[in-house]
Amino acid sequence: MDLPFRFTRESTLRVDRDGQLWHDGAPILNPNLAQGLARWIVFDPETQRYMMRNAIDWCFITVDATPLMITAVTLTPAGPRVQLSDGTAEPLVIARVRLTPEGQVYAWVHEGALLARMTRSAAFTFLDAVSLDPETDAVTLDFGGQRHTIVQIEASQPLPPTFDGVLSEPSL
Repeated sequence: MDLPFRFTRESTLRVDRDGQLWHDGAPILNPNLAQGLARWIVFDPETQRYMMRNAIDWCFITVDATPLMITAVTLTPAGPRVQLSDGTAEPLVIARVRLTPEGQVYAWVHEGALLARMTRSAAFTFLDAVSLDPETDAVTLDFGGQRHTIVQIEASQPLPPTFDGVLSEPSL
């Protein structure tokens, strides 16, 4: 029996540079649907590709930059918390944050499983709270009675899709 379609794990689902989800070339405009789909995004280390996976099925997706966006940052005495484009919130682990010379802020979220980029408004809130040490050029954030250094990277330095945990947080 010939099926009326070709079975494939490829999909037309795409996450653009700004975190917008697309399907068949059209944006997914329902925010609840977009958040629900974003919660299924995982990185498959075997294929080195992003996919959407739930308990029943999975498919490969295209990710233009990062699979998630950090849409808001809240500064608390215990440290920053972030709101993600998949509708979840979590503490921001400073050891997983990277800052580019252009002021783009990236962080591995969901326990290091996915890379996310801060939106402009989230980055503004975060960067407004950091300090620059004029002697060492270190970018730091103080909270919880400690000073935490933010790792600065070169603009061309590629970031891996997952955080391997080998890098430790530098401290001053």
